[in-house]
Amino acid sequence: MRLSCAMWLIASAIAPACLGCGESGGGALPASDVAKAALEQSLDAWKAGGKPGAIGDGKPAITVVDTPWQNGQKLESFEILNDEEGETERTFLVRLSEGKPPVAHEVRYRVIGNDPVMVYRDEDYQTLINMGDNKGSKAVAKTARRRAR
Repeated sequence: MRLSCAMWLIASAIAPACLGCGESGGGALPASDVAKAALEQSLDAWKAGGKPGAIGDGKPAITVVDTPWQNGQKLESFEILNDEEGETERTFLVRLSEGKPPVAHEVRYRVIGNDPVMVYRDEDYQTLINMGDNKGSKAVAKTARRRAR
């Protein structure tokens, strides 16, 4: 799976601020209702034809990283199936119906922080936290940093 340069810029700029922050910062475990509301707002924006990245203009700020959405995949419907609490994030299992004709499958989302609230599709989250272990990811990140100058 390959993230676009824009997604790498977003993820690499925000991730250090979100992972391992203090109690009120981006790395704090969000309350279940806050995390679920952020995920619902994100998926509603996708379903309505919006773009990933910054979602809405309310408080808390919400940022979404989701490669299929970024790549133009359409969302027809979704159902949040469950919520699991981790040490630093909440993980949600979501049934998505994507594409035309819609194909249903289950996807995990990780929600991190209180303000901003970061919503990651699990595959994107795993790619982000494993960037240092992947030479290809290092090359993509290096290219993104060079283009950002």
